[in-house]
Amino acid sequence: PDYFHRSDRISGPEVRLDLLFTLLRPERSLDVAPHGLIGQTFDGSDVGVDGAVDPKPQRGERMTTKAMAEGSIEGVWQDYIMPSPFATSFKFSRFGVTQAPPRNVTALTGRRFKFAATSTSTSATASHDEGTDEITEASRRRL
Repeated sequence: PDYFHRSDRISGPEVRLDLLFTLLRPERSLDVAPHGLIGQTFDGSDVGVDGAVDPKPQRGERMTTKAMAEGSIEGVWQDYIMPSPFATSFKFSRFGVTQAPPRNVTALTGRRFKFAATSTSTSATASHDEGTDEITEASRRRL
């Protein structure tokens, strides 16, 4: 999360991992819509959904993460657990199918925002506490 890069950082890693994924074809042309924690963001809806996040830790606080993206993913986090490192089967698996619809974004309960998809990319950038931060917003604008 972004607070690891701020001057008021309390503890933790001093690095941040930002990822960018790019489809080779337009989302709406896919016969099998991607799924999984990142793949389901390619649903063709032009709507982003922020799920649950943990609060920013306070100085001296021992924090255990509780947020598991509730509200922004279909199902619950346990649906995404893989039985082994090379497994391909889980509740929303797309492995070996020839057609599969995208996630139903209207069923998600998280905070929605308009995502003007000007490219076929999505990023995995996190925010903290209430709302979003300037780094996350800047990442969304670049896409």
